[in-house]
Amino acid sequence: MWWKPLGSDSRVKLLVTYLSVSILAVILVAQFIAAAERPDEPKALAVVNSAVEETSAGISGIGVISAEPIDDASAMDPSREAAAGPELDDPAQTVSPGNASERRGLQKPSRSGASTMAPDRLDDTGSRYEAAAAARGDGHAGLQARDAGPTLDLAPAPQIVRSHVKRVGIQVGHWKAAELPAELATLRTATGAYGGGVTESQLNLDIAKRVASLLEAKGLNVDVLPATIPPGYQADAFVSLHADGNASGLRNGFKLARATSSAMPAKDDALLADVRDEYRAATRLRWDDNITSDMTGYYAFANRRLKHTIAPTTPAVILELGYLTSASDRLTLFGKPDAVAAGIARGILRFLGLGEE
Repeated sequence: MWWKPLGSDSRVKLLVTYLSVSILAVILVAQFIAAAERPDEPKALAVVNSAVEETSAGISGIGVISAEPIDDASAMDPSREAAAGPELDDPAQTVSPGNASERRGLQKPSRSGASTMAPDRLDDTGSRYEAAAAARGDGHAGLQARDAGPTLDLAPAPQIVRSHVKRVGIQVGHWKAAELPAELATLRTATGAYGGGVTESQLNLDIAKRVASLLEAKGLNVDVLPATIPPGYQADAFVSLHADGNASGLRNGFKLARATSSAMPAKDDALLADVRDEYRAATRLRWDDNITSDMTGYYAFANRRLKHTIAPTTPAVILELGYLTSASDRLTLFGKPDAVAAGIARGILRFLGLGEE
């Protein structure tokens, strides 16, 4: 062989050298294979811990507990890396194995689990987190909005509209005339007309009660008033009921009037027209145009000189139902009291805008 010409000492040295080189080559190959099979643990740890710290710093302002840095390299797998957060692109954030421990030293979990960081580190990571969030299109403001809770778009509460309940005053002419106040003492003995065995006040009271029942059924407030009017009486409509009388017994029919010195003639005229039309249609009585000064100057309208009167703002009329001294009128007044009351009630409702269409 090629080594036989060599001396024994040279052969021994050559053999030792060959064996040493072989052993060294085996060791180097083994180390190379081991290094190829294992990831760069320090670098991977640094990247993961950096991502954990950056995410913790960014969301610590909204009360989310930060994560603990990962120290165990054997626990790293793709799922753990995904949970740790995305890898940052900023080269300044890539740390070397030497300063990874320094970064971990900045983050010390408190007893409650919330992270506590140095102020300068918190400001730095917070601003970088906001920049990264802005690049993603969400931003730190969106997280703060979620922390503030959902915003409910509540529709305005429905407002309760309290409608005015209409009030109507129905005066019974000559009823309780003896109780009139001192300013009307001269009228205390005025008992009104009489015919067919019925006094005027009796007829007026019967019709007034029927009218009141019809109006109350429509939801109105109704006052059945005696001869004495409450001072400054206020209502949406006021109708004073009376009945006529004539010594000859030849006159018949019904009539209405309003105050000559009315403070609101248009409304008074409207009330008069509505009651006249409905009353005539219901009773078929003739219209009597013999309007007297006792009607146009009726004391209940005289609010300028008397106290016990209606208010100037109360629409009012006086209605003479018919002639008690007329046999033909009595057939309707006594025989059809419901029709008489219905005509009055429908006229009032029509004036108040509550009549049937």
